[in-house]
Amino acid sequence: MDLDLAKETQRNVDSAIEAANADYTNRDYAAAIRHLRIAWDALPHPKERYSESYHIAKYLAQTHLLLEQPAEAKPWSERMFVCAPGRIDSGERDFIAAKVAFAAGDLAGAKAYLRKADQKSLGRCFEGQDKKYRDLLSSADS
Repeated sequence: MDLDLAKETQRNVDSAIEAANADYTNRDYAAAIRHLRIAWDALPHPKERYSESYHIAKYLAQTHLLLEQPAEAKPWSERMFVCAPGRIDSGERDFIAAKVAFAAGDLAGAKAYLRKADQKSLGRCFEGQDKKYRDLLSSADS
């Protein structure tokens, strides 16, 4: 079960996430990352026990990917697996980890994550995504 934040902490986290969303909308991705880090730092320990931790880690991984920074995205995609343990696992964690592995050139790792994401989501994880991920999953093992 995930923990609830104290009201003041919730306001601080929400404010930083809202600022990150505005930065993202304005395509200031570096500023979005800074605000997401502020939100992460505002979470009390153990950070991963709060539902907000999942979203922050997810957005950090995705924004680093957008900036073509798979090395910076990787620790956040890995951290997603332990964030918000009460959250239903629909394969999203695995799919984002697959994207990070793919961007880093680890096609075997990406394929392994894609298999898990496909199984957990019953294929829904591929909807609206780049065809290259489905193609990788469908490719023969080398």
